[in-house]
Amino acid sequence: AAFLAANVDVPPAGALDAAAAARFEPRGVTAADTAVFLIGCFPFGWATWEFWRRIAVGASFGTGADSVVFDVDGGDADDDQVRRFGGRRVLGKGALAVAYLLFAIAGGSVLLAVVAALQV
Repeated sequence: AAFLAANVDVPPAGALDAAAAARFEPRGVTAADTAVFLIGCFPFGWATWEFWRRIAVGASFGTGADSVVFDVDGGDADDDQVRRFGGRRVLGKGALAVAYLLFAIAGGSVLLAVVAALQV
């Protein structure tokens, strides 16, 4: 009982000081943060380059019966934007429009990340 009476005012081992817990200061963007961001963006940049390069030269995506090619010169393929031609699926303008939209959204999110980093 004397032990408990003597240690009544002792906080638990993991407790924070109330003044220290109320004080928060952002550390800003460090060189390590920037390096991790750039390393993380590299594979997506590479994939973006390959995607648009293959569309520009008319190369197919995939191998064998699962290969896909964008028909950028023709009209819309079918109602579902996919048709079979010579064992390859051909995607029409609708699929290309969705690709543009998705890449615009991805570019916007990267832009927002850069803007947020510059404001810190």
